[in-house]
Amino acid sequence: MAYLSKDDLERIDTIIENLRMKTGCSFPEGNLVDFAKALGVLVYESKFIKHDDVDGFLESPTKSNEKAKIFLNKDRPTARKKFTLAHELGHYILHKDSQRQYRFDEFDYSGDEEEVKKETEANYFAASLLVPEEKLKSILALSRGDINIAAEYFGVSKPVIENRIKWLKINK
Repeated sequence: MAYLSKDDLERIDTIIENLRMKTGCSFPEGNLVDFAKALGVLVYESKFIKHDDVDGFLESPTKSNEKAKIFLNKDRPTARKKFTLAHELGHYILHKDSQRQYRFDEFDYSGDEEEVKKETEANYFAASLLVPEEKLKSILALSRGDINIAAEYFGVSKPVIENRIKWLKINK
């Protein structure tokens, strides 16, 4: 996985905090589709018949009067679609220069090139947006560190919680 510096993590956390204040949405209480709409992004679910390995993708507007669109693979579990939507929103917010971004089932994070860094940033954005630090700390304290309970509470997978915890330790 591409390395994100403490400055990278703090920059993304600041962006998320500003978006929370701007939209009034916080998670896990808020609706992620409503959050996307507040940012001017349309969200669609559809079957990806020819590209089943794609979880979702962002289509940036090409004209000033168009809205960005995020397409989610309808056949994915709810937690996966939720994370994919947050991930694609991360690309929309952090990587405005990209025309189209895809999220694949199996992405190779072993490199350190720019594409891998962008994917890692989008993953960090998604995890930080969906699993706010203070709420995670509270849930883990109440559940005596049970990651499964935290994943269920936030509506994400166990690996999302594990990565969020890892990133929080880096950010200290």
